[in-house]
This record gives sequence, structure tokens and C-alpha cells, in this order.
Amino acid sequence: MTLIRIVKAEEWPAVRESLPPIEQLLNPIVPAYGKTLLHGPPGSGKSAVMWGIGNAVISGTRYLGLESKRARVLLISTDMSLYELKHRWNASFTPQFDLLCLPGFDCTKPQFKASLVYKVVQQYVADNSIQLVMVDALGGIHSGRSARDDEVADEVDHCLSAWLPDVSYLLLGHDRKLRYNRDGEPMEPGPEDFLGSQKWRANATTQLHMWPVGEYISVLQHAKSQVAAKLPDKIKLYIDLHGKAELWDEHRAGEVRTKYRRAVAELGPGATVGAIAAHYGVSERTVQRWKAMTNDKE
Repeated sequence: MTLIRIVKAEEWPAVRESLPPIEQLLNPIVPAYGKTLLHGPPGSGKSAVMWGIGNAVISGTRYLGLESKRARVLLISTDMSLYELKHRWNASFTPQFDLLCLPGFDCTKPQFKASLVYKVVQQYVADNSIQLVMVDALGGIHSGRSARDDEVADEVDHCLSAWLPDVSYLLLGHDRKLRYNRDGEPMEPGPEDFLGSQKWRANATTQLHMWPVGEYISVLQHAKSQVAAKLPDKIKLYIDLHGKAELWDEHRAGEVRTKYRRAVAELGPGATVGAIAAHYGVSERTVQRWKAMTNDKE
């Protein structure tokens, strides 16, 4: 029998004091309970940010300038297999979180509760005290059904709550491709750019929106929170090709720009990326990053 309790108005002060404090795994953008929706257009670095959050939470270290609370983390990937993750990460990124790679499935089907995936994941989360479950991506857990359907968004929300009721979910969703203005500059996406029903955003405890603003550069906006004050400013990020998303450090970026301009001055305006890399003894990828930072400022 389900216990139903109506809290009387005069009881609320005592009930409020008895409730545990609202905790954050990455303060204030990822709560310790509920669902965080991280979404953006292709190529904005969503997965890189998700992986960075996972490593920060499991190690209890700061990430993107924000404090984290140490907790166990599991990544459920329906977008990439272990081989694809190996290729993406190479030796540049080492996950400290646990991994489960699966083909797409539909958690809204009645038989899902009896499936091996349901039982194995539920048991693993309980046995290992997993507190953050990251899902990459949303489309892979309602395979065969449209994300634009309000009913699908609600059914997935209910299913996730019933499956792992005591965890925090970090869910990766997608926007349509970035739009550009007449000058060829990327336009800031709006709510209409999310690929799916607006119910996904409405059902989320927290919403994080990402989009690229330059080569290797994206911004992260804390668009919604039901349990904490929103960050007032966007977070500027550098997105590495192999799976790292780092806070854009303006001081460090200034040093990089100076180094790049000095190399161009010494080697001449026609200096190639390869020539600059050889001049400083660094990789061509590193010089491409310096160049992107310099072009973004000018």
C-alpha cells in the first residue's frame, strides 16, 4: 500500500527542518538528486563536458571553477562503443568513472522492467553506491520513439525515476545544427533549437545549454535550476579534440596569443602551422589551438 501523507500548513516548519539539505555534486549546476539536462548542437563539446564532470565528481576536485562533492559515477553510453571511446579519448583522457556501453533500448516499454539491463544496472548502482548516472545520449534510451512526442518525454522521466530513484541523472540531449547570421557568425540558439518536446526541459531539475562560439571554443549556460540559484554568467570553454573540456583561462590565453604572435613576427606572416610547431617544439595541434585563441580575440 502506498503511503500518502498530506502535510498540514502548521506542520510545514517542522517538516522543512527535518528534510536533508539540498546538496550539489557540481555546485550549482549538477544537483545530488534529480535530473540535469545538458544539451546543445553537434560539435559543441557536450560529451567532453559530461566526461569532465564525471571525473571531477568521482575525484572530488574543482571543475570549470566550481566545487564538486565526491561520489561514485557511472556512464551509460548508447552513442559510442568501447572501441569508439578508445579512439576518441586516445591517451589524452582517462575516465575515472565506470562505463557501460549498450546498443539503444526503449526504457518506456512495459517489458523493460524485466530486462537484464534494468536489473543489472539497478543492482550495480545499489552495490557500488553510485550517485551520478550519466546517459549519453537521451535518444538511445527511447530507441524507436520520437523525442518530439510529449508523451515520450514524460514516460522516460517516469521510467528513470522508478529505475534509479536515489541517483542524480546527467542526461545528454541534442539541438539542431547551429544557425549563422549574414556575417557568417554563429547565432546563439534558443528554446526552439532543442531537438525534442519542450517537456524534456520542463521535467529537468536543472538545464545546461551549450553551443560553439568559435573554433574549439564553446559556452555553457546554466539555463534553469529548481534547487539552486542559477549562475549569472555563461562559462567559456576550450574543447579539446580528444575529450577534454577546460575552463577558458583568459590570463593563460593571453600568454598563448603573445607566443603565437611572436612566432609569426619572427618567422614571417606566411609561417605555416608546421613551422611554428617546429620553432617551439610543440605539436601542430597545439599551434592550431594557439591560432584559434588568437583569432577569437581579434
